Amino acid sequence: MTGFMTVRMARRALLQGLAGASGLAFVAVAQTAPPRGGTATDDVGNFMGSNRTLSLQCQGGEANILGSHNTLVIAGECTTLKVLGSRNTITVSLRSNALIQVAGGDNRIAWTTADGQEPRLQVTGRGNTLARGR
Repeated sequence: MTGFMTVRMARRALLQGLAGASGLAFVAVAQTAPPRGGTATDDVGNFMGSNRTLSLQCQGGEANILGSHNTLVIAGECTTLKVLGSRNTITVSLRSNALIQVAGGDNRIAWTTADGQEPRLQVTGRGNTLARGR
């Protein structure tokens, strides 16, 4: 398990208040080391890695992104998008009254909602751009 927390360990850390200075909590997405290339994903919108281009599904739940220099398209009307990292380009489909949390710098996030309602935003860091997508 080199360098990765299990889901149980991540939940325990969250409950103990060890989520980090940003106040964002991210659920670990893999219980084993990622494959060569440094990426770990699962089938419900969780991603950990760098320098990748991927499409993900959040299936009406949360999308948790940990990494840098990624280009991601996230479908499935997410309730929450959490991003920890820098220089990510993310296009995401959100539900009404969704939440976007970002900690890091120079992330570009384009969001859409079926009803056009703007998401709630919690952004920490410099140079982040969040805007309505097409």
